[in-house]
Amino acid sequence: MNNNQRRPSTQRFKKKHRSKCINLGITFFKPKHRQYCTLDSRIKSYENENWIKDNTPGIKELAEAGLTYRGVADSVSCYYCNIGLQNWAKDACPWEQHVLASPDCAHVAQCKGKAYIRKILGENDQDSNVEVDDSKEFVDTVEEAFKRNEAAVTAAKQYYTNKQIINKAVKSLIKGYRQRSFTAVELIAAIEEVEKEQLGNNSQAKSEDVETDGSTSETDEEDEEELNRQLKEPITCKICFNAIACIVTLPCGHMFSCPQCLPALTKCAVCRSDINGTVRAKMAV
Repeated sequence: MNNNQRRPSTQRFKKKHRSKCINLGITFFKPKHRQYCTLDSRIKSYENENWIKDNTPGIKELAEAGLTYRGVADSVSCYYCNIGLQNWAKDACPWEQHVLASPDCAHVAQCKGKAYIRKILGENDQDSNVEVDDSKEFVDTVEEAFKRNEAAVTAAKQYYTNKQIINKAVKSLIKGYRQRSFTAVELIAAIEEVEKEQLGNNSQAKSEDVETDGSTSETDEEDEEELNRQLKEPITCKICFNAIACIVTLPCGHMFSCPQCLPALTKCAVCRSDINGTVRAKMAV
């Protein structure tokens, strides 16, 4: 936000001493307003004739940041920490302003992670340049792997033109080795492994793998869909079936929900034990 633009002002702000648990990313706090624990309920709070639609951030963006409408002008508050914000500029980032007003808010910590908070606060941290945003972070698929590693795929295509072999090589990298990113050298090595595997098959099997007729293409598409489903299922939120499940419930230790869905629950969906605390997990893929 430029200096000549308005910055949302906090209606109340109390600087707190961060406990060791907060610094570790563990929270035992409960939402101040449980009626707004779900994203849909927060979005509905803006269905008010008093809400200023012009020159304010998008309603969904505000709701994802945990903010609900108070019913007066452009005044909003967090359902979790109850911090109030107002005087919005259209291009203001609700997440950033939430961090600046209430850096210890558990909703922000669970959704964005410690590194993001430290980055906004200007604190030195080796991971402070890493921005985690679960609202945009979806489970890996073959198609996304191609887009993310476009340079490596383009370089490999200069030497190998068989799209099916390249496709299988990419599958092996993201499934077998769990690599989100890879170089052209790594992709070419994987392609060579696929070719060696095909040489060990009989001529009929090789023909079925290499042929590009309609039946083979249809089979490959079905295989890819099944692989994508297998990749998504273990780490997909079991509530919204969309975002990544990255919140661990304490003390049971189960991980089944994304940060947006979990606050509405008081018991673990897996073992039904009480949820006394939560901690954000960081995927190593």
